[in-house]
Amino acid sequence: MSSPRAYSGGLLDVFKSVSQVLFSTPFNYIASSSRSLDPLTPILSSFIMCTRRHVCYVYTKCGHAFTMPEETVVCDNPRCKFSPAHPKNCAQCKQTCWQYRQPTEQYSPHVDGFCPTCAKMSSA
Repeated sequence: MSSPRAYSGGLLDVFKSVSQVLFSTPFNYIASSSRSLDPLTPILSSFIMCTRRHVCYVYTKCGHAFTMPEETVVCDNPRCKFSPAHPKNCAQCKQTCWQYRQPTEQYSPHVDGFCPTCAKMSSA
């Protein structure tokens, strides 16, 4: 396994640019947020933050789709202002913490069967 210093060139520069330009998160926090042996883990784990999730089940036997209520997914990152782990009295929140949620996740799992309504009608 290579050491974290082996990544000090290209990949860290890319993540530094992404974190500073897109997310306004200081690179020092991203680089030091984890003590994992894998040099990319601290960087990638810092990009996980609170989000919303939409799930729409598609039933293949009848073709119906059912949209579920929106879910909120929390990240437990103390540097995400939407997280329950974020301190209430964060002194420099706008400079050190995530100010936005990740884009909404959208899933459409295909279920091999009938929707609940069609299944109920066929059994009656």
